[in-house]
Amino acid sequence: MTDSRESALSEPHHLDTIANPPAVEPKSRKRFEITGYLVALAIAAVVIWLLLWPAFQNVRDGFTAANWPTTEAKVSVSSKSKSGGGSNRPRTTYRFRYEYSVDNQQFTGWRYSLCFPSGSQRHGVKKHDVGDRVRIRYNPAHPHRSAVDVDSSNWWNYLVIGGSMFIGFFAYRRLYS
Repeated sequence: MTDSRESALSEPHHLDTIANPPAVEPKSRKRFEITGYLVALAIAAVVIWLLLWPAFQNVRDGFTAANWPTTEAKVSVSSKSKSGGGSNRPRTTYRFRYEYSVDNQQFTGWRYSLCFPSGSQRHGVKKHDVGDRVRIRYNPAHPHRSAVDVDSSNWWNYLVIGGSMFIGFFAYRRLYS
């Protein structure tokens, strides 16, 4: 008498199943593809969100800053320096900082304008010297977020919103086409 394990392994139908697995049905394959697209879309959304989060904060601030309260600040740093040389083209770096207080709490701001992603420190350095008094606007919910010039054009804000919509539209079309 043979062992039951030996007979199960020696039967031809068992080996056939291992060598030729059953074909995946088209419906489950389509579901697998959609799941893959959704995972890729979720990963892309997280990466885009992490990369653009500072820009989205600037967009939000740009639209609400005109209604922020104002206070007086004192320019503490206003400098321009050049670095590089040799075969590299010299690079100019601008540093603009101002100090202010809200509810007896001290803050240091760096954004001259909300209309550029860099805060347009170059404009602050060109217009103000150390010790100058400037009127700033600050976010009452987050007083550490402030800017000197909030009346400039918010072209950067519209670029971020439009770019996000553009990326979202093509991701949607890729997923559902």
